[in-house]
Amino acid sequence: MRYVGVTPGTESLVALLDDLRRAIARAYGQPEPAPLADEDKLVGAVAAQLATLPAPPDRPLLLVVDALDQLGPRTQRTNWLPPRLAPHVRVVVSVLADRPELGYLSGRLPAEQVLTLAPLGREAGRAMLRDLLAAAPPHTLAPAQVDAVLTAFAAHGLPLHLRLLASEARRWRSFDRPRLGAAPLPESTPELLQVILGRLEAPERNGRALVARSLGDLAAARFGLAEDELLDLLSRDPAVQEAQRDLMRNSPPIDPSLPLPVTLWARLYAEVELLLTEREADEGVRLYTFYHRQLREAVEARYLVGDERAERHRALADYYAGQPWRLGPKQWNWRKSRELVTQQERAGDRAAAEQTLSWLEQGLDAQVAEQMLSWLEQGLDAQADDARTIAKLIQVALPDDLSALAIWPSNLEALRTSPPSPSEPSHAAPGLQELAPTREPAPPAAAPSVKRRRWWRFGR
Repeated sequence: MRYVGVTPGTESLVALLDDLRRAIARAYGQPEPAPLADEDKLVGAVAAQLATLPAPPDRPLLLVVDALDQLGPRTQRTNWLPPRLAPHVRVVVSVLADRPELGYLSGRLPAEQVLTLAPLGREAGRAMLRDLLAAAPPHTLAPAQVDAVLTAFAAHGLPLHLRLLASEARRWRSFDRPRLGAAPLPESTPELLQVILGRLEAPERNGRALVARSLGDLAAARFGLAEDELLDLLSRDPAVQEAQRDLMRNSPPIDPSLPLPVTLWARLYAEVELLLTEREADEGVRLYTFYHRQLREAVEARYLVGDERAERHRALADYYAGQPWRLGPKQWNWRKSRELVTQQERAGDRAAAEQTLSWLEQGLDAQVAEQMLSWLEQGLDAQADDARTIAKLIQVALPDDLSALAIWPSNLEALRTSPPSPSEPSHAAPGLQELAPTREPAPPAAAPSVKRRRWWRFGR
């Protein structure tokens, strides 16, 4: 079972497929497969694995991938699912009905294998509401309050909407009118989220600056933020410092050299916990991220509009740029590697993004470069520890729009010249013509050192 966006290893399609491939091999006693840096090869390997896996009748494989759409706004490839599965292998994939992936799957699968889940009915909503309110600490609603919640829920019958309504209803006393402020209960999830965010911003609760910066930074981050990262960012944010000074005039000012006082974050976190989830990243770091894509979209629509988006990316870029690449002997700063280039590029500073990638490129000596190229082309070399490290650093540093290019110069040329399949999304990001090198010929069969080809060059 893989809950995309929640289960570790589901931050991208490549990470998901690599994790599934290794997990399936381990579960059935097969040798650990060699890592594949090329997305096409990885897709083909997973498809072949699902089509040929010798799963015995008494140990069938049931693979569930929930919310494929939460891998990102870009259309995700689905051809890692083979036309025919091996005996005793079953795969269940869920995706939103308005996503292109559903069309690709529907075109390849028999009609009876594509199921559309209807909205939940009122009675199913009643049972779900009862279970949500029974969770600790239990809460009981008056009959009129229950009826109001179910009426708002029944307009669309979506579980996320009911989950948010139940959380708000926990604040009601038995004699309170079932409303949010002066307004009736919203009948759609986006409307409800805007009401919730507005309530959190009230000066008597948290203030707009703290809410906007906390959730805005989380939305701007590529994979989420660790708690200590978020507290550091908030404490050095002038808007948060000024707002807290106005709200609490008798308290000491926030020291930007120290993390935000945890009591300020704890109060806000207690109210936004329902919107967030935690997932494990490199070296066991726990990151906060949004529980559902709709939550991220609501935050972006409220706090990352106009110049605010670039401002948040710039703040994140400055934060990670000030960190060392190494945290100790042979201990790389993977959080910096995963975030810095993306934040620089999204802030509009492509020169800084290219400089960061150049630093990684130039950090290789000729021997390590050749080892890395050998690993990328032929598989893992047990002797190439340095090469694997540098290769991974570059791979995770690439922004999402470039991640499909893997780390192989010839892949870029192939993607630039090959037309996309009509039945699947293009493997490259929009604007690939701009990303591809335009002044150099296609690489020869024996690929040159990466030092001679800046295959990651951004478009101008």
